[in-house]
Amino acid sequence: MTATGRVTTFETDIPPLGVKGRRVWCYLPPGYGDTEERYPVLYMQDGQNLFDPAASYAGEWGVDKTLDRLFAEGRTRGVIVAGLENGREERLAEYSPWPDFTGRRGGRGAEYAEFLAGDFKRLVDSRFRTLPGRRHTAVAGSSLGGLISLYAALKYPEVYSMAGVLSPAFWFARSAVTDFVRAASPAPGFRVYMDAGTEEGFRKEEYVADARAVSSLLSGKPGVEQKLLIEEGGLHNEEAWKRRFPGAFLWLFGGL
Repeated sequence: MTATGRVTTFETDIPPLGVKGRRVWCYLPPGYGDTEERYPVLYMQDGQNLFDPAASYAGEWGVDKTLDRLFAEGRTRGVIVAGLENGREERLAEYSPWPDFTGRRGGRGAEYAEFLAGDFKRLVDSRFRTLPGRRHTAVAGSSLGGLISLYAALKYPEVYSMAGVLSPAFWFARSAVTDFVRAASPAPGFRVYMDAGTEEGFRKEEYVADARAVSSLLSGKPGVEQKLLIEEGGLHNEEAWKRRFPGAFLWLFGGL
């Protein structure tokens, strides 16, 4: 059996957004090519920042190296990670279902999330040996990627049972976010990992306060299990998310 996983890439269109040839990065766990085993799937935002420092625009998370290490330690049985690259200048639009307070940025996240939960998931399930049910399907991201990941998980509870929400930029559309979470009805067994650092730039107090507020809304809903981590001194960058990713992954996938 191979000792390390491998990362493969391909391109896909995103018809609802009029996008042609968006790149996808997929991590396949150690032993994927040696057996017929099927695996859980973690769908992640900002795919170019997950595995390759040369492709990233602000540093990479080292997701492949982390998962290889956890596999070697016997702490995971393996998982497929499907990372869809962001749209660069369109990232703000794609990662928020609602416009920001100026009304000029954001607002296409609902279309993006529908694609992620529908056509994109079907594409990944058709190309790889996945466990396609909701129990084995998670979505995760950071900053606005954290916002859209929580939105997607709550909007499509029949698809996802887990959400990783790192340093969520809820400030981008705060009242819309809280209204949406307040009205959401998660399916039983919904697991949410959320975190924030205390030094996340010029909005550092807002990141922590907003994470606590959304966590409080979720805590009142039946069937929700959640973990909220506030990291003292944590910054708003890939290095912080790289450091916190192993704990987030193990909390979400530890029972699989």
